[in-house]
Amino acid sequence: MRQVFFSGWDENMAVLDRTFGQLYRDIVNFAGRVKDKIFELIKAALMAGLKALADAFPGYPLLTQLLGQDPLTGEEVVSTTAEKIEAFLILIGKEQELERMQAEGTIQETADWINAELAALNFSFDEVKALFEEAWNAFSLEDLRDPIAAFNRTIGIFRPFTERVFTFAANVAIKVLEIIKNA
Repeated sequence: MRQVFFSGWDENMAVLDRTFGQLYRDIVNFAGRVKDKIFELIKAALMAGLKALADAFPGYPLLTQLLGQDPLTGEEVVSTTAEKIEAFLILIGKEQELERMQAEGTIQETADWINAELAALNFSFDEVKALFEEAWNAFSLEDLRDPIAAFNRTIGIFRPFTERVFTFAANVAIKVLEIIKNA
């Protein structure tokens, strides 16, 4: 009796599969594509928000100049070392010192020193891009449930790099102030 029951069951499942199986697989496939597209849209909205925040951050223009590219958009950013110096002095609120350096002609001396420091810092667009990609790839739908943990994870990804950059910035600030004082 049991065997008859299950053989009928198998036959019924085979009929259901032939009749509705492809429809079911198509629905599952479609639902997966919809889920992927929704996730892409959420990521795009988050990236747009991140870009707006980055643009509002006073140090972001200098970062893009130092990298030669915008790490969020990939757009090339061309600037001279003197323009980087100007952006840095503006970032740290030293507009008067910038005017004095321009008047005294010490911008190039500072630019030469900074070029040597940048070579020693040894960071690249590829490194920053990899950090952004790591942070991006670490984000998942689960992070919507715990955004604080996602934020802390992102900070952890960027911390070593930002520490290097802030050390560099402090060294540059000290040197620039020395040059201004000696000018």
